[in-house]
Amino acid sequence: MSGFSVGFATRTRTSGCRMSEDDHAVLQRLASGGRAFSEGYRDMLGEKLRSCIVYPSGGLPGDVVRLNACFTYAVDGSLKDAAILVPYPPSDLPPFALSLHTIRGLALIGLAAGETVTTPAAGGRTETVEVVRVLP
Repeated sequence: MSGFSVGFATRTRTSGCRMSEDDHAVLQRLASGGRAFSEGYRDMLGEKLRSCIVYPSGGLPGDVVRLNACFTYAVDGSLKDAAILVPYPPSDLPPFALSLHTIRGLALIGLAAGETVTTPAAGGRTETVEVVRVLP
């Protein structure tokens, strides 16, 4: 999974993202926490940590998905309900919460409205996930 691509309109950049110092610190804790994540998740997490642009507190553009942000997204062109990205494991979360501990949640953090990323999915497939809108 290493080298995932982030697309926007007609340009593609390799594994770039933007995140706040706080979100970056959460990802660093996940990387060093010893949790049993899949190989694809670990690869994406490492790539995000290596390649992201970290913004000081309050400096992150408003159209970027961050922890506790509400946003809409699409998977393979199918619009999903609005979600809130949360830093908790996926068990016992309400249906509108998307866990950072999932490959989809990890893929979306740091992406701006209009950007897409291709991630591994069940059964050896891939899925294209797009940030449609980040809500205030």
